[in-house]
Amino acid sequence: MQAKTALVAVLATTLALGCHSKRGPDPERKLGLGERLSAIVTKKPLVLPPVRVARLGDDVRRSGALLLAKTGGRAVALVLDQDDESIDELDLESGSPIAKTRLTSVPRGGLVLADGTVAVVLPEENAVAVFARHVEGASYREVRRYVTPADPQALALSPDDGTLYVTTGASHALVAFEANGSRELARAELPRGPRGLTTNADGSKIYVSHATYNATSVLDSVSFLAGRGAPSSIPHGMSHCAPGPTPSDPEGECMDDVARHGHVILSAVQGDHETILAPVVIARPTPLFAPMKTTMIASDFGGPLGLGNGDGGITGYGSSASSGPAERFEVRSISGSPIGISTRPMMSPESKCLVPVSAAYASAVETLYVACAGTNRVEAFGTAPSSKKRSLNVGASPDAIALVPGGQKLAVWSLQKRALSMHTLQSRPVAHAVPVDSAMESTIYAAVLPRTVEKDPTWLAGRELFTSTFDKRISGDGRACASCHVDGADDAIVWSTPQGKRRTRTLAGQLESGPYGWMGEHKTLADHVKVTERQLGGTGLPEAEREKLLAYVRTLGARKPTREPTLKKDLGGEAEKGRTLFASQKYDCATCHTGGGVDSDREVHDVGSGGTFLTPTLASVSTRPRFFHDGKYKSLDALLANAKSMGRANEMTPDERRAMTAYLATL
Repeated sequence: MQAKTALVAVLATTLALGCHSKRGPDPERKLGLGERLSAIVTKKPLVLPPVRVARLGDDVRRSGALLLAKTGGRAVALVLDQDDESIDELDLESGSPIAKTRLTSVPRGGLVLADGTVAVVLPEENAVAVFARHVEGASYREVRRYVTPADPQALALSPDDGTLYVTTGASHALVAFEANGSRELARAELPRGPRGLTTNADGSKIYVSHATYNATSVLDSVSFLAGRGAPSSIPHGMSHCAPGPTPSDPEGECMDDVARHGHVILSAVQGDHETILAPVVIARPTPLFAPMKTTMIASDFGGPLGLGNGDGGITGYGSSASSGPAERFEVRSISGSPIGISTRPMMSPESKCLVPVSAAYASAVETLYVACAGTNRVEAFGTAPSSKKRSLNVGASPDAIALVPGGQKLAVWSLQKRALSMHTLQSRPVAHAVPVDSAMESTIYAAVLPRTVEKDPTWLAGRELFTSTFDKRISGDGRACASCHVDGADDAIVWSTPQGKRRTRTLAGQLESGPYGWMGEHKTLADHVKVTERQLGGTGLPEAEREKLLAYVRTLGARKPTREPTLKKDLGGEAEKGRTLFASQKYDCATCHTGGGVDSDREVHDVGSGGTFLTPTLASVSTRPRFFHDGKYKSLDALLANAKSMGRANEMTPDERRAMTAYLATL
């Protein structure tokens, strides 16, 4: 018996070695007979080799929730499913499900690396996990991970595939890693809310979009990787403010343009030149201090390429038509040679894009596609001279889009409907605007993924209401709750309201208990939302629908981690000194701003600003462009020095204020 076993083992080894000697290492090879016999004899489990995931498409170096790829010669769609916390693999031609792999937390997006693995962003774990696809069960297994600063958001690869760039939201950083390893190469601080990123064609520049910041950040890649690079900014809009106080603005309260919803940024190559495109929403203060909101593709060329397309009229946040924002659509480009995007006035609200979340560029037909959450629309912009904008009806609120190679088909993922749909596109540049619903030639399929993780139907309906634009019950001008509360936080805007100037409050982490409103004037969240609907010009949700919205909004209180566990970690240097000052009875900061500053005592206080106001969270306070409930102060130092009744912060020395500011930057 022993001799027989030894003979089989020798035969297995010989066959296995023979297979290797003839073919060499091959990640896609099938197990040979010798390896299978050896596994049977030794009673060890078969270790099946990974299947290489090959990238499919032109724009493959930016992350997204929908990836196109090839596995074993088959074209597939990889959906990073936030609700099921999984990687779902579907046949690209039919939408049929192939495999589903559960993850350890909610994925934000991902991309396919050059070695045939898939990198997935896991914000709750402060990590980017890398998965290899295996034959067994067609499953994806984690093979390595990158540890990131808090709240990773998006990924991009350098053109040579050697460097993986990661943006982090709450910790507002850009980090570079070895793409084929896990070693960190460089790190840089960014302005508030960094989200999407891309590089130019030669990799010399890195561009970062922001959820709530009036510019695109740009870094020189060589300097950044050498540890010397600080980001520069390309503004999205104009400044309306004179430097310092003026006779008409003695306290320097003028507001610049503010951009938001910069969730995506991409490179568009047209002929022999390249342009970086960034869909964003812009709020512009008016002389009446009533910000107007505009959706555009932002530019450093001094203005939109297609002016005069506003819808006219100002509606908004307050009791009169002149007290709030107006919505209108513009198109701009960033960096490089401007391309010929133009637009025409689109009077129907369905043509607007107030929450742009994903984008793709088809160079063959010179068209930019932008997915507009809260609608069932993908907006298409012709980039050739005299081309026009048009709207595509994709049947459900789009969360991610991807172009099939050749630009003839568009894949669309809708989280709300749990549907992957495929649509044919026009095969020529758009030379003229077409009616909203006739731009799609056909829908090839719409495959609905079964839900494997149960979600409360009330919560799901509330999420849809939160992101829904053009719901007249919520607002008169089309704004969604998600318009102002970007990712459940704030939009960095100080609004004109019937009560005066008010900075948008962060929702996340602040809804566990009342009261609500800046002055704590509403005992219940339902009362506060009801008043907000009226101030936004909405007709008001029915009670049952409002309860659905509240069921979702209350879960935003499960705040994501910020930079580090600040209460436990030794911060060192100025920040550690600032933490001691913050906790001291001498300046009395921690009495109202509990939890080290990220929580609130939920009480109203008179801080010498003309009334009593509810204590806000200080989470991410250092990234705000304005401070105090009315945006009175332009810097934390000015706030600490001049707020007379905010504890005793105004008694701090300049050195103590500097230390306190360093601590607040860690929250």
